[in-house]
Amino acid sequence: MPATTNATLFTLIYSQRDTDADALISLNGPSIHTSRESALNEVWQYVRGRILSEYCIEFSEEHVNVDDMVEDLEGDTDSLPDGIVAFYEGAVSGLEGPALIFFMDTMTIEQIQAAVNWFFNMVRNACTEAFFVIDEHQVTLPRDLTYVKQLWAQLGDIPVTPDEDIEEPFLHFEVGTGREEIWDWFENQFDISVPEDLMFPIVDKEIVRDRRLKPDELTG
Repeated sequence: MPATTNATLFTLIYSQRDTDADALISLNGPSIHTSRESALNEVWQYVRGRILSEYCIEFSEEHVNVDDMVEDLEGDTDSLPDGIVAFYEGAVSGLEGPALIFFMDTMTIEQIQAAVNWFFNMVRNACTEAFFVIDEHQVTLPRDLTYVKQLWAQLGDIPVTPDEDIEEPFLHFEVGTGREEIWDWFENQFDISVPEDLMFPIVDKEIVRDRRLKPDELTG
């Protein structure tokens, strides 16, 4: 195994502050992420809270087409939370409360990107400085598996279905992602072998070349 490993990391910095405010005190970040989507979702949580507290009408008028939503709901309203259908069918110009939260929870990553761009452009003016920056970095790291093992332990706490699909989000992986896909990401991202370096590091490595072996097969 090489002594170093190559990795792609993303840093996020964002701020919304008065132009005369202390720049460092009001700066959020930098935070480090293993994917652009993860960085975007972090700044989206900030933007989402600001929208819900102050800009519900402006956001819904810019990003929500109620007529399209009503059409999409036709024949599929039984599983929706109470009150959502009434909001949409009322064709209000500005969604709020549970309807707006429901819409936000179903936004795609492209819609989130557009919403974040819109928010920072909207609040930026002569008295307010507002920005966010996501930078990509190609880095060479010492082959220290401490961080990788921490991520692996976090993955171990995620419940899975009988088909071995995750039931909760993990990093940038959505609910329903297969275990094998996440394993492949670990190996490609950190230049490791999941069986040899994370699952059974003290067992004869020739035995664990096939990741599908079960623990009892390794001790038998």
